[in-house]
Amino acid sequence: MALSAPSFSVTVLASGAPAESALVVAWKQGEEYRVAFTDAAGHATVPFHPGSTGKFSFAVTVPGNLPFLDSLTVTADAPAHFALRNFGVRDSIGGDGDRVADAGETFALAGSVKNAGTAASSGGISIAVLALTPGLSVTQGVARLPALAAGAEGVLPDSLRVRALAIPGTARAEGLRVIVTDAARSDTTDVPLAVSAASLLLAANGFDDSPAAGGNGNGILDPNETVRYRFTIADEGSGLGRGISVHLRNPGAAVTILDSTATLGDLQPGSTATTVALRVRAGSSVPAGALFQVRADDAYFHSWSFAVDAVRPGTPANLRTVIPGFDRITIGWDAVSASDVAGYRVYRAPDDGSALTLLTPVPVRRVPSFEDQGLPPLTRYRYAATAVDSGGNEGPGSSELIASTGPPALAGWPVLVGEPTSSSVCLADLDGDQKPEVIVGAEYLYVFRPNGTDWVNGDQDVVTTGIFSTLLHHIPSSPAAADLDGDGIPEIIAASWNDSSVAVWRANGTLFPGWPRKGAAPFWSAPSVGDIDGDGAPDIVVGSNTNKLYAWHANGTPVRGTSGVLFTPQGSVISSPAIADLNGDGVREIVFGTSSGHVYAIHADSSIVWDFFASGLTSSSPAVGSLIPGGGLEVTRRGRGGNRRARDGVGPAGERAPRILEPDSRRRDRGVGRRRGSGREWNARDPDRSGRPETPRVPRGRHAGERLSDRDRGRGARNSRDLGSGP
Repeated sequence: MALSAPSFSVTVLASGAPAESALVVAWKQGEEYRVAFTDAAGHATVPFHPGSTGKFSFAVTVPGNLPFLDSLTVTADAPAHFALRNFGVRDSIGGDGDRVADAGETFALAGSVKNAGTAASSGGISIAVLALTPGLSVTQGVARLPALAAGAEGVLPDSLRVRALAIPGTARAEGLRVIVTDAARSDTTDVPLAVSAASLLLAANGFDDSPAAGGNGNGILDPNETVRYRFTIADEGSGLGRGISVHLRNPGAAVTILDSTATLGDLQPGSTATTVALRVRAGSSVPAGALFQVRADDAYFHSWSFAVDAVRPGTPANLRTVIPGFDRITIGWDAVSASDVAGYRVYRAPDDGSALTLLTPVPVRRVPSFEDQGLPPLTRYRYAATAVDSGGNEGPGSSELIASTGPPALAGWPVLVGEPTSSSVCLADLDGDQKPEVIVGAEYLYVFRPNGTDWVNGDQDVVTTGIFSTLLHHIPSSPAAADLDGDGIPEIIAASWNDSSVAVWRANGTLFPGWPRKGAAPFWSAPSVGDIDGDGAPDIVVGSNTNKLYAWHANGTPVRGTSGVLFTPQGSVISSPAIADLNGDGVREIVFGTSSGHVYAIHADSSIVWDFFASGLTSSSPAVGSLIPGGGLEVTRRGRGGNRRARDGVGPAGERAPRILEPDSRRRDRGVGRRRGSGREWNARDPDRSGRPETPRVPRGRHAGERLSDRDRGRGARNSRDLGSGP
């Protein structure tokens, strides 16, 4: 594009069709940065005003497509061209010197004008500044510079002045137009200008009725009592609170304000300041509503008012860990239901018995959660929260929560995939080095080395990381890994939503013979691998988002019939199947749930072992293990609403329906990671209550996730479902 051109146009196509809402970005380092979006015809006009000739970067992003990155060239085609460079705010003259325009502040303009053309300007240069938005007032908008030779640059004169109006007193986006003119030409540049503003909050009122203050020390305001308040004001805005003062006014009935004014000075964004003690006396009765108002004023004539009463807010309940991390802990709680709750204060201490200290001098606003960042890994802390109302009253503290950071992340992690995914990861050693690779589904199938790098470059693109294959599109369930041909190297199995297909790959990225196979509907169920027909070779079983359960041999041929459909249940099968020998006869059964509330156990010949109606959607994957000492295997599944049910795998002799088992007081049935005593949940670490935990393991040369081993007896319940898989 020409240096003097005000813009350039672009047309974006994806697969030959116009791409609407494509993101177009153009930038020239240190000179210009612009963003535009395409219309329905794929067209966009990008306003672009670089300050010099040469290359600039150009990028286009279309959802569902790889980004496009290129460079374009700015060419000189005018004798002179005036470019505005490094424009900004210079508020050291008339302002607070933070190089940010604040609401109510007058400032000069920083930056320079460069002659980016090929010849000198025609005489001296005139600069005019105009306000494009009503929140700005140009108090001195004309200045001059001497003539500029080609390539020369002149600093914007100090005499230019702009004022950001005090009203509205909120952070906002404004705009200016700068016109640079000589005797032969004129160049116009529109520049955005961010205006920051303070936003004050009464964070605490520091109520004190001690005898030293003139009160009786019982913690409440009583009739005929003199008390002191120390008001903490917080600036939760983006701008400096300049010259803050505090005034007590509008006392309630029989309330006397003895000290009414305090000065705080300047208040930085995110900081707090506390007044000196101000005295208030109650009369013969204490008003039920507001005792008085606190008004905070700044030097730009902004005011904030807060009503102070004698009622404390309630207590936050159900404090819980929301998201733990290796360097942070996110906690949440149930919001206090009161109309005047302004926020929450969070307290923290190490889990060593020490006193809790305030973590949030500026209360947490609007949402009942807080992320505590910058913590060391594997460290335990205690947390508590209180509610603060609009008058600065702080309520009682919550029950304490103990939470811990996790272990540190490995080098190279985390890594990003191309879309949000519900797929769980599958771990499998694909090269025999005793270190598992990480397999996960997203918009494509991904496989990462233990250090987070590509296993194979499946999309032949050096920009992306981890894409193993682009054959399947949108893989919402967990992939599986199993040695299908007995060579000691696992194959990878995945099922897709968009293609309604199941595919198998060798570890080197090539397709396994006989695959992929097509289903009648999208797949949400994760594939399971195990020998279901007793021929000594592994089979692949997966549910479909229609009323079909599929099963194929390792070579892709159907276990029964011609289409791969093994069984047609009532309801769709988004539950991932489990494969186990339920009755100990040496033949494995298949257990799965359906959307109609049924839980089935079937044989490979499609005959039904049992059909249990559990009511409601069954999307969870069943687990099979020994819950009753001396018995066979039991099946557990999560029902709708989160309840867990356990059932006999076969039931008493002669019965085809399973029995429901109930936990008793002798079983370890507390849920891991939940508050003590808050719920009952099966403990899967010791399913047979032997006192010796069972360990999921993958024997070398076996199918990944195949055996749940009992370490003290060596007896295993075969279950081919990969640990952690399922939607």
